[in-house]
Amino acid sequence: MHRPESIGLGGRNVRLEPLAVRHRPDLEAAAGEDPGALRLGALLLTLHGWDAWYGEAVDGIAEGRYVAWATVEVATGRAVGSTRFGDIDVPSERLEIGWTWLAPSRWRTALNTETKLLQLHYAFDELGAGRVALKTDGRNLQSQAAIERIGGVREGTLRRHMRMPDGFIRDSVHYSILASEWPVIRSRLEERFRAGNWSSPSRDRLRHRLGERVTLLVLDLQSATAPTRRVDAADLTESSPSNRQPTRQLRG
Repeated sequence: MHRPESIGLGGRNVRLEPLAVRHRPDLEAAAGEDPGALRLGALLLTLHGWDAWYGEAVDGIAEGRYVAWATVEVATGRAVGSTRFGDIDVPSERLEIGWTWLAPSRWRTALNTETKLLQLHYAFDELGAGRVALKTDGRNLQSQAAIERIGGVREGTLRRHMRMPDGFIRDSVHYSILASEWPVIRSRLEERFRAGNWSSPSRDRLRHRLGERVTLLVLDLQSATAPTRRVDAADLTESSPSNRQPTRQLRG
């Protein structure tokens, strides 16, 4: 497995941008919609504020423990949540998707599922992960149901596992998806986009910096068998949405 990089991941409904200070106003507004509703997902932010939450994220990024994103709604251009990779173990070919929260006004929309689809694509198809873990608070039944809907296999519960920012020691429910399971899960998730009212992220992009050249990895999610193809930024027209580079100021 390759080590994950801090790159932008983009779809039709959602764009994951490397977490930065510029996201602060949007994320504080998103967390402020209903702090009580986010007590199981963004407690550090809602209880102790931006500096504590962002500082913990930045420390983890600097130490190589996290890759952190702001979850940006494409329709509005506003950051409405956040998510991360953690527990990154390259030799063991594993990482964890977690630290995820979304503004309550965006619950039960396509954003969360598409976010997970982009992260899973990056983890399995680009990095070569063998295992992606997810875990959640034992009290958070909504999160458990969401993980199970995307295909996470419930592995069990660690009792009295983790102290939360408010002092409560929670149980943690653990899930995983293995590389051997991913093709079936990917097809099912893509079918949800085709069959439902959600827009299918047919030209999702993962932006990489290779020296002074930007390469876009274009994922065709309309077909589970379509290969990933690489195109240079210069090959894209100025009018193409893919030519926007909201997550970084990069030179083509």
